[in-house]
Amino acid sequence: TGYGLLAALIGGMVVSLGLSRLFMLMREAPKKNVEILIVAGLMVLMALLQVYVTWGLLPKPANLDDFGMVYTSAAGYALNDTLPGDYLLVNPTHTGTYTLLAGVFSLLAQFGMADFALPAAIINILAIDGAVLMLYFCGRRLWSARRAIFLLAVSALSVPLLLYSPIAYSYTLALPFVTG
Repeated sequence: TGYGLLAALIGGMVVSLGLSRLFMLMREAPKKNVEILIVAGLMVLMALLQVYVTWGLLPKPANLDDFGMVYTSAAGYALNDTLPGDYLLVNPTHTGTYTLLAGVFSLLAQFGMADFALPAAIINILAIDGAVLMLYFCGRRLWSARRAIFLLAVSALSVPLLLYSPIAYSYTLALPFVTG
C-alpha cells in the first residue's frame, strides 16, 4: 500500500506537470488545425483510458444496487420479455436508463447476444465522451480555445469519469443532456 500511494503521488505530479506544460505552451490560442489535433488526441486518450478501466473493472451486475437492478431488468426484458418489477415505480429516475438499455439489449438479442455488460459499457463511454466534448465546446464559447483545451485535458483525466466508464448508470448516461 505504501508503494501504491507513492505511485499515485508520482503519477499525480507527472500529470500536473504535463497539464501545466500544455497550458504554458499555448500562450496564445492555437491555430485551428492544431486545436483540432489536440482535441482529437485528448479524446482518443480519454477513450483509451476508459477502455482500459472498463476492461479491468467490468462488473458482474447483481440486484444489489441501482445499476444491477436496471441492467438485470433490461436484460430480462430483452431475453425473456419479462417486465421489470416494482423497482422502476419506486425509483422512476432510472426509467430512461432502463428504456435505453432494454431497447439496445433487445436489438442485440435478435443477433444472438446474451451477455450485455460490454455493450452497456460502450454506450456509457460514448455518453461520457459526448458530454466531455460538449463541455469543451461550451468552454470554448465562454472563454477561449486555450482554456477549453485545458478544461478538456482535466476532464479527460478526471477519475470519476474514468471509474464510471464500465457502469451504465443513470447519472453518466444523463451527462450529455445536462452538459448540452
